[in-house]
Amino acid sequence: MKYLFALALLFLAATASFAQTSPDYYRFPNTYLFIQPPNDAFSSMNELVGLTTSDQSSYIRAENFVRAEEEMVDEFFLADFDPADFEEKEIPGGVLKYAWKKALTAIHPDSMFIYAAKVYVSEEVNYILLGYQKNLDEATSAQILHSIANLKVDLARAIDPFEGKSFRMNLEEIPLQYCEAFKSDWMVMLTADGTAFPAGADKSTMVISARPYGGEAIEEQIKAKRMEISKSEEWGAESLKWQKYVLLQPGNEGLVVYEYYHLSGDKLYRVEAKIYAPSGISEAQVDEFVGTFELK
Repeated sequence: MKYLFALALLFLAATASFAQTSPDYYRFPNTYLFIQPPNDAFSSMNELVGLTTSDQSSYIRAENFVRAEEEMVDEFFLADFDPADFEEKEIPGGVLKYAWKKALTAIHPDSMFIYAAKVYVSEEVNYILLGYQKNLDEATSAQILHSIANLKVDLARAIDPFEGKSFRMNLEEIPLQYCEAFKSDWMVMLTADGTAFPAGADKSTMVISARPYGGEAIEEQIKAKRMEISKSEEWGAESLKWQKYVLLQPGNEGLVVYEYYHLSGDKLYRVEAKIYAPSGISEAQVDEFVGTFELK
């Protein structure tokens, strides 16, 4: 559970804009899972897959897992829970197991309460749902548990990989497929065949990310990866400028890496395209794709 509490501290420290929610079901971004907000205090936060209160004293988030990963999920996320702690019920689209308990941690030892649930849908689509409440408010606890107990799954609703993120791109402009198995609050991944580890000869990948900027020197980061800068230039329209790099890896003649960096406020947006022969994707095609980037 150390990872869970590290996430809790991260979210408590984060600053982000909050979007208004309605009493209707809220969809966890990049998932088929829907929940009713426990009360009007809960809303969605940019780059966070879940709901939180404006003072960040409570949050609820969800992540996908496949059945083969369940043992790892139990060990990594649910180590403080006993199987006997969970209640089980059928919900629309799946089977739910859920529980909550006082946190076993030195952080807020008298006031941290943890919620956990697993939603079983299929071999490939299942969800681990996690949350905390910083202070025990009986009314809020009851509302959260009611919301969790009334989760639903709708596999008919198409996934938008940019939902909940501060950026968007036109995926139709590049011959790579969205990798649904790779889900992230702040990142979108495309691969040659839509799987995390492409099975064919073409291992091309593209990662679009947005992360806090701490003033790191970009070229120093590139050198640390043992890449050679073949070209560096300012690129893009006046309204949205990128620093573009074309990188080569000594000893790997079949790989060309295109990296684009754009700083907006306190976030560094980055597009990294690793193009392996024999993909045939050209630099002009990558440029065209990056040209569709827009901040929401």
